[in-house]
Amino acid sequence: MMTAIILAGGKSRRMGRDKAFLELDGVPIIKRHLNLLKDIFSNIIIAANDPEKYRFEDVKVAGDLVLDYGPLAGIYSGLMASDTFYNFIVACDMPFLNERLIRYLITRAGSWDVVVPKVDGKYHPLFGVYSKRCIPAIDRLIKDREHRVISLYPNVKTRTISKKEITRFDEGIRSLININTQEEAELCQR
Repeated sequence: MMTAIILAGGKSRRMGRDKAFLELDGVPIIKRHLNLLKDIFSNIIIAANDPEKYRFEDVKVAGDLVLDYGPLAGIYSGLMASDTFYNFIVACDMPFLNERLIRYLITRAGSWDVVVPKVDGKYHPLFGVYSKRCIPAIDRLIKDREHRVISLYPNVKTRTISKKEITRFDEGIRSLININTQEEAELCQR
């Protein structure tokens, strides 16, 4: 059993508005996530810096335990709120989730603490599986004022998912696209 945790705590500085509520084909990204993830996971948590905005669904909402700290704190808050050992983490601004790829990542968890895509030398830390064994390491990073999620990986058992593995399920690697600007949002509408 695994929980899905949607990270919805960003400030959306470059976008100027909450990315979770951007619409694609008339449906907010957060709703697209919930619709797809409900078919895979029996438990879903939204980790958010403003929990009240996300009380529109029958979904558990976890407020950030460390405020204004970024995605690492969102992962930490989600893991702390979860009742399952393994958790699928995804950012709220990734509009093209692929169910087959998510299911593949789940099967790779095994004895790993983190299962995360790495494409062309770049990690995609906000689309991966994280175990509760990450909590002490994240806690140390926060105490050391380290904000980067990838700083966690040397401190836990991390399994990377290669481009070759990803393209078996998602040929265009669209699952890893995230939207940060209005221009990117407009490109996704095409």
